[in-house]
Amino acid sequence: MIGKKYQKLPGKSSAFKGAQLMVELGFDVFPLRPNSKEPYERDTCLAHETPLSGGIHAATKDQAAIASWFDIEPNINFGVSTTGSCVIDIDVKKGKKGKEEFGALGKLPDTLRVHTPSGGFHAYFSDADCGQRKLSDGLDVRSRGGYVVGPGSVVDGKAYAVVNDVPIAPLPESLVERVQRAPIENAVAKRPLCELDTDQNIALGKTYLKGQDGVVEGQGADGGRDNTAYRHACRLKDFGLSPELIVELFEECWNSKNSPPLAKSALVRVARSAYSNGQSAPGSSNPALEFEDVGQLSLSGAAQNTGLSYEAVCLDDVEEKPIEWLWSERLALGKIVSLSGEPKRGKSQISCAFAAATTTGEGWPDGFKSDPGSVILVTCEDDDSDTIKPRMLAAGANPNKIHLYKWTVDKSEKGRATRKHFDVGKHIDNLKKIVTDIGDVRLIIIDPISAYLGKADGHKTGDVRGALGPLQTLAAEFRIAVLLIMHLNKNTNEKSALNRVGMSGAFTAVSRGNYIVVTNPLDPSGEESLLLPIGANIGKHNKTGFSYRIEGVQRPGGVETSKVVFNKDPVRMSADEALNPPENRSNRAPALMEACEFLSEILAEGPVDQMQIAEAADGQGISHATLRRAKKHLNLEKQRTKGETPRWQWRLPDDWRSDEPLDASEEPKF
Repeated sequence: MIGKKYQKLPGKSSAFKGAQLMVELGFDVFPLRPNSKEPYERDTCLAHETPLSGGIHAATKDQAAIASWFDIEPNINFGVSTTGSCVIDIDVKKGKKGKEEFGALGKLPDTLRVHTPSGGFHAYFSDADCGQRKLSDGLDVRSRGGYVVGPGSVVDGKAYAVVNDVPIAPLPESLVERVQRAPIENAVAKRPLCELDTDQNIALGKTYLKGQDGVVEGQGADGGRDNTAYRHACRLKDFGLSPELIVELFEECWNSKNSPPLAKSALVRVARSAYSNGQSAPGSSNPALEFEDVGQLSLSGAAQNTGLSYEAVCLDDVEEKPIEWLWSERLALGKIVSLSGEPKRGKSQISCAFAAATTTGEGWPDGFKSDPGSVILVTCEDDDSDTIKPRMLAAGANPNKIHLYKWTVDKSEKGRATRKHFDVGKHIDNLKKIVTDIGDVRLIIIDPISAYLGKADGHKTGDVRGALGPLQTLAAEFRIAVLLIMHLNKNTNEKSALNRVGMSGAFTAVSRGNYIVVTNPLDPSGEESLLLPIGANIGKHNKTGFSYRIEGVQRPGGVETSKVVFNKDPVRMSADEALNPPENRSNRAPALMEACEFLSEILAEGPVDQMQIAEAADGQGISHATLRRAKKHLNLEKQRTKGETPRWQWRLPDDWRSDEPLDASEEPKF
């Protein structure tokens, strides 16, 4: 029987006997520190090379390897990888009623149980793969990616011990569904799993930080000082330290290693961000717990053993949530969007219109209403008093929520404050500070982005991605939409609107949405312009745009300015077509209008076979080339019928407004 076999195993210690037992039962095991539940890491490992570090990633069934661990350190404990199985931890610490809750699960089969020093026990079940979950206050589940302390291990003079003699039973069907429905314990968990800021937790934090190198500003493979500080803050949170203690330990043990050190406000923000956005609960890597979040602890430990570091998250632990929109289906919070266009087409006025809509929650081109918030404008092209403020007020903005980022203020080595132009690649911490100080920022506008790249070459993909990376991180962290104003390049022979944008293609690749402003080629006066999407990869409305005009506005006191006036009806002309109009538009526009009217009439009652449309067009004298152009203009959709002889059909888009037919006396309105 299991208990008797366990007692008779020859070996060097009770932990060694337990490790042999668990291997024979089919489990992988790995070393833990003596008198501890914690895996080895580089800063606490023995001075010479050993196979002890690596955490759960070192788990094995190799008896020779296991024996070598105990040769190196006879008093080690060991962990049991629970991948492929399911272990329920019955916890009775601090008044928890794990035993009663376990009994309330109903009649369960006898299975291997291991008594824990706290008075609870581990119930082992096979044939399960459900991750780390919490059934109730006193019942935790460890499965794929987790571990438990193995029988024979000793902590504070008390041993984990096998208490029955039965084989491991499969997880009952009655429990499988309940376990799978239980919340994933380490998915953005907020509830502390241990008492925070204890002497033991502080000692762990100090030991960890003393082994970490500082970062020179602008350097560091993991994104520089700020990202490094965030990674360390998450680690300290996992040890069981509060945001306040994290800041204190940063200042005491680590910040002085940076060049230059981070400001205290940055350390405070990073510590708070670790609590807001970290993927594990406070204290999840604390050795005082019965279990640990080995997903983060052992990953970083394995990486440190090779001198490397990384962060990773299992997709199963990621909380699924929808995209949040500043402007429905067009400007997403937490994302970068670019707006490019021809000179004198009102790019800055459009940005003012977007800023006004953000501050009031009203005034978006399609009538959408949003929650109001503040705007940060970074610009160097216009004067504050005679241009920017009049335009903002003409657009209807709330001036109390518009903030102009004027200078980056840094202190020199002599302690003197110096003003510098904003550099998106270097001064992201300064931008974060104003975001934090304002508190309700929902939109950042940088006009133009080319003026704020510093020494980064806007024509080089690596430079652009390096400069915009921290900006994207800021946008995601604070749920802010970022609008980059750009110019078109001078390659007028280029037929693709996407390739006309700015400098490097990395700008449009990093942006989750891209828009262009151009002259409406169908407006004889040349006064109407188009705002059109190009290369947008999120949002339902990534194929339609809007037309607009710039109108003069007389402000009180004789101040003359202008504003954008949008036509709310969607525009279906593509950006490629707008930039590459027909050379002889006067001859071709009437034919195109006729074809558009023909298609809108023939498809008004529903989808029609493509061949039938072509035959009817021939009867109207409409060429196939004109018919194809009209199809693109109207944004028609294709669908394939089912059956033995499937056919292609054309249909009007879902947002087609049948109550506003084309006027045959005018050029087509797209």
